[in-house]
Amino acid sequence: LRLDRNELEGPIPQEFGEMTNLRYLILTKNLLTGEIPPNIGTLFRLQFLSTWNLAINSSKAWNFGFQLSGNNFQGEIPPWFGGFNKVQSIVLSSNAFSGDIPASLVECSGLTYLDLASNALTGAIPSSLTTLTFLKFFNASYNNL
Repeated sequence: LRLDRNELEGPIPQEFGEMTNLRYLILTKNLLTGEIPPNIGTLFRLQFLSTWNLAINSSKAWNFGFQLSGNNFQGEIPPWFGGFNKVQSIVLSSNAFSGDIPASLVECSGLTYLDLASNALTGAIPSSLTTLTFLKFFNASYNNL
């Protein structure tokens, strides 16, 4: 489902989480806010979720990952990200996420890239993240950790 560059405002609609066969959700260049709907975490066929300006022609654009930076998403980082154990990248930078870094991220055993910079995260960085053997990039700068 491609809805980029439409100046959509407000939260991601809950109905997107009911599209059980959805593989790609591209919402780049919109004005999205609020929390990420919990039912998005049940879309286990989802391969790429983007709400950022990412070049579609890039070979990296279709890696299994979540690119949600540069919006105004709020609340805690949803623990369901850990349910995607084959995810390669999670980019949640430049939002308004708060609370702790979820320990469930350790379940993303194939994670190579984790960017949580420029949010309002608090607490300690989970020591369990050191078990992510493929992790090559981790950024949690500009938070309250």
